Amino acid sequence: MEKFFPIGKVAVRLMKPVSRKLFSIELPDNKAMNDIQKLYKQLLELQELLKDREVTSIRLVTLPEKMVVEETKRSYMYLNLFNFNVDGVFINRALPRDQELPFFDEWLKLQEKYIDELEMVFSDIPLFRIKWYDTEIKGIEALDRIIRDTFGRTDILKVLKDSKNEEYEKNEYGYLLKLLIPNAARDEIILHESGTDIIIRIGNFKRSIPLPYVLRKFRVAWAKFNGACLDIQFVGKDGGNEDE
Repeated sequence: MEKFFPIGKVAVRLMKPVSRKLFSIELPDNKAMNDIQKLYKQLLELQELLKDREVTSIRLVTLPEKMVVEETKRSYMYLNLFNFNVDGVFINRALPRDQELPFFDEWLKLQEKYIDELEMVFSDIPLFRIKWYDTEIKGIEALDRIIRDTFGRTDILKVLKDSKNEEYEKNEYGYLLKLLIPNAARDEIILHESGTDIIIRIGNFKRSIPLPYVLRKFRVAWAKFNGACLDIQFVGKDGGNEDE
């Protein structure tokens, strides 16, 4: 059986009698620690799989409603922050445009307003409308129906777009890191250096970006956010270009 983080286990074993005596707290035993370590390893493997752009992409499903659209925009922002590839957006339960439905006129206008917003926000990503069916969608046959009506083709597992969310560029000052973070607000982005990492926090989410070895002798000179892309400029620690 594989065992990970033995130092942590030793610390827990040493602390167990102390915690039991002073705080009346029972720390987890070795079996529980093994389970936690296995889960941690599996989560790391899952993260690597999700970030493998050759085999994995993420598609968002939304509704043409105010709160759901806002949540979809935030989800897209966080997925970009952590460098996941979003290659499609599905707008579910969309009322048909080509039918006369007087009862739904106002609702249709409201839906079109939010669909227009989604088309603007996700202008560079394929969008698909899933119409509002008159029966509950469940089972393989119903899924086949959605595929025919929405895609019109069978290669639905093909990656539709590979977005560059994170890119380094060499320039006259040193290196520029460009991070695509759409739908973020300038005043909610917090950036700081920690050793050889760049840490970006937006709300309750935080990402630590390990710097490539070539940037270990560089420092952050400035950072600018233009509403969709965060540019971070690195210069040599003496103020010049370390490569020169």
